[in-house]
Amino acid sequence: FFCVASLFASSAMAEVWSLDAVDASVKVHGDASTAAGAVAQSLVLDGASLIELKNSNALANGASFTVSVWFNPYILTGSQQMIVGKNRYSLNERQWGLTIEPDGKLRAHLQQKRWSEITSKEPLQAGHWHLTTLVVTPERATLYLNGKSVGEVKLTQSIPATKAAITLGGILDPDKPRQQFSGALDEVRIEPRAMSAEEIAASYHP
Repeated sequence: FFCVASLFASSAMAEVWSLDAVDASVKVHGDASTAAGAVAQSLVLDGASLIELKNSNALANGASFTVSVWFNPYILTGSQQMIVGKNRYSLNERQWGLTIEPDGKLRAHLQQKRWSEITSKEPLQAGHWHLTTLVVTPERATLYLNGKSVGEVKLTQSIPATKAAITLGGILDPDKPRQQFSGALDEVRIEPRAMSAEEIAASYHP
């Protein structure tokens, strides 16, 4: 009974956006269409739009948190693409972000006195669904891809807390979109705790 209750309590803390459709929990800057997703439906961005998660300013601000999102990149080459992030560069509000780099690899960016980064060794595959998860604790940040750790970095100070909203498929800075993503996004999950490696592995269903 204790284990079941504890699991339910952990799930209850999570904020989840299904992205099955454009609803009241999100604001689309530009255009978004729907398509089959990793789970049910997903929202597709055209490389010139982004999604703002409403009322997300206070999320992923603490000493420990977990962010996960399913993404299907349509284009891997070209400029850096933001999958999910919490930044407003021109206002000096820099916290964290998960990007696709021009070489097609996944990278996590964590603000310390400068950007501290974790990069996957293997490139992503265009037209395929991937699950990325970022786990942050006071001591370190760990990046996961498809349920497996691809690297970690030691943190020397807490990631700054800002009033920036969490955005998907780009950064709103504050009115100018940057680092826009071309592809589909699905099932965003944010928890105010560090998920375990076992939980993350269990959450990946190809």
